[in-house]
Amino acid sequence: MQCLHCGNQFLDGLQTCPNCGAPASNMQAQNPYGQPNQNPYGQPYQNPYGQPNQNPYGQPNQFNQGQFYGQPYGQKMTKKEFLKHPNLKKCKGNINASAILLYFCAGITMIATVLLTLTVASGLGTIIDVLFMVGMGLGIQLAQSRACSIVVFIYSIINFIYGVIMTGRATGWLIVVAGICAIIYTFKFQKAWKEYEQTGMIPPAL
Repeated sequence: MQCLHCGNQFLDGLQTCPNCGAPASNMQAQNPYGQPNQNPYGQPYQNPYGQPNQNPYGQPNQFNQGQFYGQPYGQKMTKKEFLKHPNLKKCKGNINASAILLYFCAGITMIATVLLTLTVASGLGTIIDVLFMVGMGLGIQLAQSRACSIVVFIYSIINFIYGVIMTGRATGWLIVVAGICAIIYTFKFQKAWKEYEQTGMIPPAL
């Protein structure tokens, strides 16, 4: 032991310094090499990766594949937080694009109906179509709903075939595109979310 008051060194176990009488709280333990936290060769002890006081990968809150665990202390992300992860950027963008395309088609349909409507019945039918597309778009965008995506796709195919039969032209194809895009990326997102819930691992960029 070494007294921090007078610097005198003496055997361990004493309650006071035999030189100046300082209490044990003023004593410091010494290792055999004279320097705390050093090995026999005078080098600070380090972890196996050669960097003291750091984890093996140099970044806190990460595991060995470089993916974030989510929240501090291993807490998992919510579904909303998961959707905002950088690896889900492309998937989220395509889901939003599908919904926006539906909103656009709904707007075009409403404008065309206002300008061309000949009967009250046709106007009512258009309003129902518009509300349907907006509702499905919200389900896809806010809930990443696979069911809404499938319904939109089926609706778009029926609408497309009906348009070809009635007008002889390929109408409503934008809704078909929105439906296909929505199915692909809502299914990708839901699969990634399910895997994250089970394993805690974030998938590579989608």
